[in-house]
Amino acid sequence: MRLLMLLVLMLPVLSFGSDVYKRLFEEQQAFAERGEANAQFSLGNMYRNGEGVPKDDKEAVKWHRLAAEQGLVEAQYYIGVRYVQGTGVPKNGKEAALPG
Repeated sequence: MRLLMLLVLMLPVLSFGSDVYKRLFEEQQAFAERGEANAQFSLGNMYRNGEGVPKDDKEAVKWHRLAAEQGLVEAQYYIGVRYVQGTGVPKNGKEAALPG
């Protein structure tokens, strides 16, 4: 787990096309597809930032939503932000859980 966290912390230093990014993406994808919420969140972040894969807001929302549905607070926050900004989803204050 520490190695995984170290790799995640190193992501901003690495380039999109690097072998490390690609390997990390493949590892996270395997865990995410098995339903691991933290990996789903990580995969969503990789799609959101274009790390190891081309940037894809809709795919980022898909993975963040799966993690959010499992109760991962960080993912719930990002889903809310997406609905506020209208990034990858239509703007929707109700879905973002805004008051009013």
